[in-house]
Amino acid sequence: MNERHIAFSVLMKTESEGAYSNIEINKAFSSSDIDARGRAFITNIVYGVLQNKIRLDYIIGRFSKIPMRKITDDVKTVLRMGLYQLIFMDKVPEYAVVNESIKLVRKCKKASSSGFVNAILRGYIRDGVKYPKEPFSYLCTYYSYPEWLGRLFFEAVETDAEKLMASCNMTPPFTVRVNSLVISREKFMQQTGAKPCSICDDGVIMDGGFSVTDDYRFTAGFYYPQDEASMMPAKVLNPKEGETVIDVCAAPGGKTTHMAQLMNNKGKIFAFDIYPHKLKLIEDNASRLLVSIISPVVQDASEINEKYIGIADKVLVDAPCSGLGILRRKPEIKYARSPEDLASLAALQQKILETSAKYVRPGGELVYSTCTINPGENEKVIEKFLENNKDFELIDLNFKNSPYIKLFPHIHNTDGFFIAKIRRVG
Repeated sequence: MNERHIAFSVLMKTESEGAYSNIEINKAFSSSDIDARGRAFITNIVYGVLQNKIRLDYIIGRFSKIPMRKITDDVKTVLRMGLYQLIFMDKVPEYAVVNESIKLVRKCKKASSSGFVNAILRGYIRDGVKYPKEPFSYLCTYYSYPEWLGRLFFEAVETDAEKLMASCNMTPPFTVRVNSLVISREKFMQQTGAKPCSICDDGVIMDGGFSVTDDYRFTAGFYYPQDEASMMPAKVLNPKEGETVIDVCAAPGGKTTHMAQLMNNKGKIFAFDIYPHKLKLIEDNASRLLVSIISPVVQDASEINEKYIGIADKVLVDAPCSGLGILRRKPEIKYARSPEDLASLAALQQKILETSAKYVRPGGELVYSTCTINPGENEKVIEKFLENNKDFELIDLNFKNSPYIKLFPHIHNTDGFFIAKIRRVG
């Protein structure tokens, strides 16, 4: 398969099977010998199409006499790919985009649609397109957000909503957490030319062309690929040597192993996950990173385990969430979520937090974090918990005049993240 066909196959799996783009791209690369340039081209198209799907479909609808619901997924995907290249990839000649799109639709055994594809793409080249005039509709169309999600962005950041929408469509930097159990951050930066992260002093930004494939440092446990925002919950929890820590939603172990690193691999960490196969991921990561204090436990975070009541100095609740802070990495989330999903997730988060708080000893601390910017999964969960649990108090993290840490792509160039810290008193 050529590069466009690989990109097409990945997009079809996300469209028809609900697959995650990052996982499917990795599968495609591992089973092919595509060079670095080809991989960059494929990645650009896949993420670009997913990030801009509503905008691309709007353009198709402006030129098509066939209703969108009657255009098959494969033809629609070919059109989205073609339009994305025309709009965003100026190094690809227009005639090449049209010709390759026609070839691709024929490979899909849809030769009868080649004229349709040709007409849509040439229509756009000839006439361009006018977007909705109403400001809110324009933003949601131009940046490709369902209107309910656009409203949520305005609720989260008010006047910065357009900046947030645009930033969530950009490519994130490749950051890693340096494993101080093996090497210092300074020495790692000297070896690799990496630049320090601005918020977390365990993180570095790697060069855009860096790959962990066949990198001896990765195998030797020098680092863990992780967004800078994702490093912050462990830093805020601040576990110490010799303490007992529980991570209630631990897989695949990024934050768990980070806590072990901060504890100098001395103490005890119980790592909960509901799925045994995910505990294997924690064990594998711990082994690679030379961490030996983690004990994996098969445990549903929403159900109490009386064995652990009141034993923990520190508890981390990195709760399952809508993922609206990681759209740069998984843009398909924009179209997979619904307002109903957010409500059910908030209820689950509330239950997990109530359960996890029982593991905290008097004087102990708990960090609650999510990778979403939705206030209903963040501040409101904490506020409701504190109303119902008078033996806990909020610890003011004093971040940008807020008691919470709230990170945003358009401000901090990190994933969107929320972090709160509470203490059991009395």
